[in-house]
Amino acid sequence: MIGLWTLVMAAVAAPLSADKAVSAALERSVVLAEADAALGRASGALRAARGLPQDPTVSGSVAVVGDAWQLSVQQPVSLTGAGLAERAAAQHTVSAATAQRARVELEVAASVRRAWVDAVAARQRAKLAAEALALARQVADAARQREAVGEASQLDLRLARLQVEQARATWMSATLEDGRRTADLAARVGHDPAALELPEDPLAGAPEASGAVRPRSDLVAAAAASDAARATLQQQRASTLPSVRIGAFVEQEGTEFRAGPSASFTLPVWRANADGRAAAQAAVSVATRQQADAERRAAAEQQTMRQLTETMEDAIVDQGVDIPAEASAALDSVGLGYARGELDMLSTALLQAEILDGYVAWIEVRRVTAEARLDLLLATEDPSLLGAR
Repeated sequence: MIGLWTLVMAAVAAPLSADKAVSAALERSVVLAEADAALGRASGALRAARGLPQDPTVSGSVAVVGDAWQLSVQQPVSLTGAGLAERAAAQHTVSAATAQRARVELEVAASVRRAWVDAVAARQRAKLAAEALALARQVADAARQREAVGEASQLDLRLARLQVEQARATWMSATLEDGRRTADLAARVGHDPAALELPEDPLAGAPEASGAVRPRSDLVAAAAASDAARATLQQQRASTLPSVRIGAFVEQEGTEFRAGPSASFTLPVWRANADGRAAAQAAVSVATRQQADAERRAAAEQQTMRQLTETMEDAIVDQGVDIPAEASAALDSVGLGYARGELDMLSTALLQAEILDGYVAWIEVRRVTAEARLDLLLATEDPSLLGAR
């Protein structure tokens, strides 16, 4: 029983991986729900367009005085292909909504991974700042003891106290940033901020490219939207001639009974759907430019991010991943060196600052490299963004 409880607690306290963060965020994403809703509306419009665009009209009358009644049924039918064009536009709209939904899913995944990377980096800076504050207090305590026995000057003690205040300010700023980043990530994944455990390396949140090649979904969506706009223009042009109403009638007046076919149509004398055709033509122009703009942006993003990511990856080839342990050990050595009298206060302060700057630089290098990877993964729509699902 104890072993089982230990395993459960270990699972609860396990650091939140970027893959798990993505999975949890996708389940809660508002923008993804909106994309699903847009796809649902487009699918409903397609189902409606597959039938006749207008319902039949039934009319009847009964004479109050005399013996007469009549009944007629008419079904509007387009003879110009407007219905076919409407169905084509609806189908393209569904394709665009499907592709847009896929794009939104990848954008949400990339956004969550960026939030995870920023939270990990902020958490590590806060931990380092806390360690530096503890060390500064230890050094100040050692300075007091050495000053009391005449082994250190009053200046050393004052410098040590100033170091404590500087370390305190750094810790407070880092802790505030850690809280903000943690709250943002916790809200995205539905996690308790106070219990959110994270790994040490920001780069772990950005997987390397899988090499999978597929059309970008936003380009697919732009092309489908352009096709839908052209189909709508065809529909509006076909609607210049209104639908013909075809049906039948029956009527009786006294002993006379009559029945036969009926047809009616509207003469486009005053209205030739000029406004609808103009609006559809304008929509085609806009959609065409939007498609071209999306293609230019995608090409620029992919080329630039490939170059930048290669540059970043080359720069960290020789970077040691044990920098956190080395920095922690170096800080301990500096504090011990001052306590033993092997270092003066000025040397202690300078070494401390160099160690902290080096560790912060390591964190920033890993964070920036992760950002570059994520930009490339989104630019190429690499499926590794979604993680193991």
